[in-house]
Amino acid sequence: QQRQQDQQDAAAAEADEAAVAAAADAEAMEGVEEAGDAADGDAVAAGDAADGAAGAAAAAAEEDGEKDDAAAEEDGEKDDAAADGAAADGKVAWTPSWVRGGGGRGRSNSGRFKGIDPIIPVEDPAIVQMLVDFYGVEPSFPLATHLITRSLEAAFPKRLLYVSDALLSVLLADERESLKITATGLKLFERHELRGKEVGKCQYRIAQEGLP
Repeated sequence: QQRQQDQQDAAAAEADEAAVAAAADAEAMEGVEEAGDAADGDAVAAGDAADGAAGAAAAAAEEDGEKDDAAAEEDGEKDDAAADGAAADGKVAWTPSWVRGGGGRGRSNSGRFKGIDPIIPVEDPAIVQMLVDFYGVEPSFPLATHLITRSLEAAFPKRLLYVSDALLSVLLADERESLKITATGLKLFERHELRGKEVGKCQYRIAQEGLP
């Protein structure tokens, strides 16, 4: 009977040890799971931080791009204004009696004439009279009616082209603008910058193409 009691006590002790070991294993497993959850949380947080940083970088790049675009547009407008010959005294472009074609700078809606500069008669009395007075143009020469330019919004267009009677008749007769004209006329005058003692004189020089 004593031996039986000893065996039972030994079995109970083994059971207790097994229970303690199982509890220890369960606690260790719980610790591993918690560590895994913490690692997953750290990974998610790191991913969110990376996404936030990438988003901030993209937003900064977009903002810089918008600033660059705005600066480029402003520079382009300044260049166009300078190229179109806006006078320092505030002289504005005249209003022509007719305009043919389109596609010039500053015209966003140019349709089939996209990329083709318009044709405009040079009818500004100030420009015509300046040329007549400075170069002594004979009254019989049709300068006031046969000069054209390809710059739509210029106070002083860069180039003044001369067209003959026949060509002018074609331009005016083609009311539906069936002809798509990319180049026409003879370059007679070209604007140049006045400096020093030249200020106040004629703003146009005779182009070599216009010489006899």
